[in-house]
Amino acid sequence: MVEQLTASVQQIQRDHHQIGGNRAGLAQPNQPVLERPPNYHRNEPRDPIINVEAPTFDGRLDPKAFTDWIREMDHFFEWYNLSNDRKVRFAKMKLIGRAKLFGRALSNDDSLP
Repeated sequence: MVEQLTASVQQIQRDHHQIGGNRAGLAQPNQPVLERPPNYHRNEPRDPIINVEAPTFDGRLDPKAFTDWIREMDHFFEWYNLSNDRKVRFAKMKLIGRAKLFGRALSNDDSLP
């Protein structure tokens, strides 16, 4: 095991030196390192890191656009396995334009249950 790790490190070092001055593709010392989303859950230790983007909804009066957004958000929630409370809070963050204004008006209305 130790021999395999040593051989792997030596191969990486050889590959690094062969690139020479052209370090295209390698991380530079001051570049930020990409991290997993805070709510990332691995099912298996060998699962690759996959970043799933949630769509936004702008409030357009198009039923197909709305149902497509709902479907995509369901896929996102399924991937990240969010609780119902977190689903609602996250979905509110993905509203833009008219939809965001409407959402704010609903949350300020005390007559709603």
